[in-house]
Amino acid sequence: MPALLLTVIAVVLFVVGHIDLLSGAGDLLVAWQQFALVAMVLLNGSYLAVAASRILTSHGVHPRLWVMGAVVLYVLFMAVVGLRGCIVGGVPFWSELYYGLLMMVGESSRGACSPVPLAAQMAGFAGMGVLLAAAASVVAAMTSRQLAGLRANWARRVILVSGLEVDSLRVIRALLDDPNGCMVVVEEPDPEHHLLAQVRGSGAVVVRNILGGGERDRRRLKKLLTSGRGVIALERAYLLSSDDRRNVARAEHLRNVLRELKQQHDYLPPPRIIVRVDRYRQARHYVTEQLQDWAPGPESAESSHQPVSAFISVIGRHQLTAQMLAQHIAERGQPDHVVVVGRTDLAEAFCDDYSTQRAAAGLLAASIQGPNDMAVRMLEFQSTKASLPDVVRVDDVPGLDELVRLQDEHRRTSVVITTVLDEQGLASLEDAALKLDGGSIRIFVLNESTSGLSEFPMLGTLHTFGLSLGGRRIERTPDPEELFTRDPLVGVPPDVWLRSARLASDAYGISYGPNSWVDDDPEARESNMRALRHVLWYLTSNGFEWVASRDVGIRADPVPPDLLDSFVEKEHENWVQFKRHHRWVGTKAETTDKKARENHLLFPWKDLPEDRRKTARTNTLGSVELVLQVLAVQGIHPVRIAPRRYVRSGEVRLVRTVGDAGESWTTETGQEMQAKPGDHVLSDGTREWTIGPEELAKTYRPVSADIWARTGEVTAQLAYPGETVESREGPQTAEAGQWRVTDDAGNSWLVPADKFEANYRPKPAAQ
Repeated sequence: MPALLLTVIAVVLFVVGHIDLLSGAGDLLVAWQQFALVAMVLLNGSYLAVAASRILTSHGVHPRLWVMGAVVLYVLFMAVVGLRGCIVGGVPFWSELYYGLLMMVGESSRGACSPVPLAAQMAGFAGMGVLLAAAASVVAAMTSRQLAGLRANWARRVILVSGLEVDSLRVIRALLDDPNGCMVVVEEPDPEHHLLAQVRGSGAVVVRNILGGGERDRRRLKKLLTSGRGVIALERAYLLSSDDRRNVARAEHLRNVLRELKQQHDYLPPPRIIVRVDRYRQARHYVTEQLQDWAPGPESAESSHQPVSAFISVIGRHQLTAQMLAQHIAERGQPDHVVVVGRTDLAEAFCDDYSTQRAAAGLLAASIQGPNDMAVRMLEFQSTKASLPDVVRVDDVPGLDELVRLQDEHRRTSVVITTVLDEQGLASLEDAALKLDGGSIRIFVLNESTSGLSEFPMLGTLHTFGLSLGGRRIERTPDPEELFTRDPLVGVPPDVWLRSARLASDAYGISYGPNSWVDDDPEARESNMRALRHVLWYLTSNGFEWVASRDVGIRADPVPPDLLDSFVEKEHENWVQFKRHHRWVGTKAETTDKKARENHLLFPWKDLPEDRRKTARTNTLGSVELVLQVLAVQGIHPVRIAPRRYVRSGEVRLVRTVGDAGESWTTETGQEMQAKPGDHVLSDGTREWTIGPEELAKTYRPVSADIWARTGEVTAQLAYPGETVESREGPQTAEAGQWRVTDDAGNSWLVPADKFEANYRPKPAAQ
C-alpha cells in the first residue's frame, strides 16, 4: 500500500479518535472499547511521528527535538482540555497546565479529579512517552559511540565515508537521499568536529578510528566490512579528504583488508572504493594503475570463488566540474563551434569528458529502437550530440574582435575559459560581453567563489562556474518527456564505474527516456556492476590487460570469437547464480514474469532447450559486447598481453625414443597426437610429449642416463580458452589457465598453469 495512502488513513483515524476523546464520548464507552480507542490513537500517533521524522530528515532537519516538542504541546493541550472544569477550587487554565507539566515527569492526574477523563489519561500516556524518550536520548547520548559501532557492524549493506569536510558533507547528504538500501557510516576520528551534529542529524552513523593502521583499528574495520555475518557488506567506500595522498593511502589499506577477508562469489558485484583526487591528470594516472589490480591470481578462470577485489576509481572537483560543463554545453547548447582557453588541468579534463559525451551519445543513438515518439525525439537528440564538432584549444582569452568573428561565422559558439582571470582581464571580458549576442555565443568563465554553474548568465552571455565535488540535492522529479541527462553535480557524484554501469542501463532503456538508471531498482543496478566485473576479470584471466587511455594511438585488440563463445556460457551461469541469489526462479512459460520473479531463461546452460539456449546466447553476447563498448566510451580498452621471455628450470625423464614406425595417441581431452620416427618421448611425471634430437640437445642438458635438465629461454603468454596451438604432435586446443610456450626454434606447446609456475621464471630485466 502506498505510503501516502497509509498516512491519510492514519490521519483520519487519529482525528476521529480525538473527536471521541475531546467530546467526552470516550468516557461513556465500556472498558474494552476505551482500551481499543486509546490503542488506536497511540498507534496512529506513533506512525505519524515516525512519518514526520522521515520528512524532517529528508529536509536536513534534526527530527528528534521537533517531534518531542510537538508531543509536549500535545500533552499540554490534552491536559488542559481533558481536565477543564474537573479541578475543584483550582485556577482555571493554569491548574490544568500545571498537571499537564507533572504528567511529563511521571505524575498522575488522579489527584486533580476523580474519575480522570479519558482525554486527560491520554495526555498522561503521551507524557510518559516524552519521559521515556528523554531518558532514552540521555542513554543514547552517553553510549552513542558504542551504539553506532554496533549498528554499523550489523548492517547488511554499508556505505563507508571518510574525510568529513564541507565539500564531502554535501556528498554524504546525497548518499543518504539515495542510499540504495545501505546504511551510511561516516568515519571521523575527531569527536569535536564541527560538522558531526549535521552528519548525525542527517541520519548517518558516525564511528571513530577504523581506518587507522593499528591492529585494533584493523579488527574493527573487518567487523564493519563483514557486518558480523562473515560476508562482505561493504557496497561502497568514499575517501573524500582534500588531502589526495591520504585518500590514496587509505584506499590501499582498505583494499588490503578486503583481500584478507573471506572469499566471495563472483556473481556478486565487488565493493567500490571511490578516491577523491582533485587534479585530473593525477586521477587519470591513478585509475590506469588500478586496472592492473585485475591481473589473474592463483585461481583459474574456472573457479566460482575469487578473493574479495574492489572497483577502485576516482572523483574530484576538476573532473566532476568538467563533466557538468561538457554535458551542459553538449546537451543544452549544442554548439557548432567550441573553444577551450588555457592549457590547464581543468581544460584537459573538459576536453576528455567532451569526447566521452559524444562517444556515449553515439552508443545511445545506435541502441535506440522502436517507432514511439520518445524514440524518434531521442534519436535526433543523441545523433546531434554525437556529431558535435571537435574542441579548438587556444592559449589566450579571445579579444573582442575574435569573439565578434566567432559570433558572425558560427551559428552557436561556446567558449570555455579554464583560467582564473584577474580584475583587468575580467573587466575587458565584461566590456566585450556587452557588445555580443547572448543567443549565438556563450562564454563560460571560471570563478573561484562559485560552486557549479550559475543558473543565469551575467551581461547576457557570461556564464560563471566554479569547482565542485557535487552532491547537490535533487530539487525536482525529472520530466518523463525530458531529453536531458541528470546533472552530475546533482545527487551522488558518479565515478567511472558508476558512469559505465549507468550508460549500459541507459542503452537498454534509451528508447523510453534518458535516465533509466534512476528508475532501476537496486538489483538491476547490481546486475550491471556484476556484468562489468565479470567481463573485466574473465578477459584479464585469459591473456588480456586493461589500458585506460584516450590516446588515439591506443586501440583495443579484438576479442577472439572462440574466447567470446567460451565466455557466453560462463556469463550465463554467472547471471543465473546472481538471479537465484535474489530469489528468482526459472519457469517453463515462454515469457518472463517480473512480478512473480520468474524468468524463462533462468536454468543452467546444459538444461536449456535448444531454442532457449539460442535466445540466451544472443542476449548474453549482446550484453557482453555492450559492456565492451561502454568501457571503450570511458577510454578503457582490452589489450592482449604481449609474449614475454622466461627462463626454463626443472628436470624431466627421457622415457624412450620413437621407432621407425612412429607413434600416435589420443590425449585425455580427445585430441589426436603424432610422433615422428627418431623423436624422444619426455615425461615430467604427469604427462608425456615428444621432442626432436636437435631440440633436445639445444634446450636440455643431461644429468644422468635418463634425467635431463631444462635450459635456455622461451617466449610465453597466457592462452585463451579455445585457442589452437600447432605443436610438434599436432594441433592442441587451449583450456582456461594454460600458457602458450614457444622456443627459439619456433616450436609451440601448451603448459598448464601449475606446471608453468613451477618450471618457468620471468627473465630478469637487463641491468
